[in-house]
Amino acid sequence: MLGITLAFLAQAAAPLQPSGKWILEGDNNMCALMHAFGEGRSQVTLGIRPWPLGGHADILFFRPDGHEGVVNGYEEVSFDSAPPAKAWYQSYTIQNKYERLAIATYPEETLQPAATAKQASISFGGDPEFQMVLPDMKPALKALSNCNDMLLKSLGVDPAWREKTAVPAMPVESPGKWFTSKDYPDSAAMYGGQGRSRMLLTVGTDGRIAQCVNFGSSGNAKMDTAACKGFELRGRFHPAVDARGQPIIGYYMFTLDFQIVNQRN
Repeated sequence: MLGITLAFLAQAAAPLQPSGKWILEGDNNMCALMHAFGEGRSQVTLGIRPWPLGGHADILFFRPDGHEGVVNGYEEVSFDSAPPAKAWYQSYTIQNKYERLAIATYPEETLQPAATAKQASISFGGDPEFQMVLPDMKPALKALSNCNDMLLKSLGVDPAWREKTAVPAMPVESPGKWFTSKDYPDSAAMYGGQGRSRMLLTVGTDGRIAQCVNFGSSGNAKMDTAACKGFELRGRFHPAVDARGQPIIGYYMFTLDFQIVNQRN
């Protein structure tokens, strides 16, 4: 019996093998690399979704889980022997699927080891660690970069905008001050709707928001719309400037969390 138990534990800890190929998913708001690992009910999916303007990238992780509700916490991701990176994640169940999606944001440099890594691992709090054997990522990452450039062009953003910008657009105060509980859509709050909206903002030379595009939906269209509306009404920025000190069109990304906080008397 002891030998059988030890053998089972060793098998459970074995890294998940890749299933299929890297899949590049893109639409009007985002580009992402996705790959499945394992088989059947134990299958998980790892995804990498760079922010359109760079600087950060999201790690997406789908795993079997039928429990309802939003869960928050810290996750750790590592590639080969590189030190693990830690980030705050938010997860929620996928409707009509026995599956939970966790999303966490990391600085771009955190994911650099992934380009040559042979193995990745991810863990959520005290839950067991998921280990995955990574297939070659270099061609897939190149395709992801090309997808992101095309996405920027479709949004009216020159992929070389960084080279033309001496000082980027910056908010005149903390963007969190532009939002209050009144921005929470009544229909979403009534039914306990929660989620995270990510926005790509085009900042005009006057410091006001010329365009707001959602590139990471909260899962609720009304919350996404409310997030953009708040920026368009109250957002104020110091405009970007070029090497000559002249104001130019700039860009900014922001994440807004819609959460229901239970208050105690």
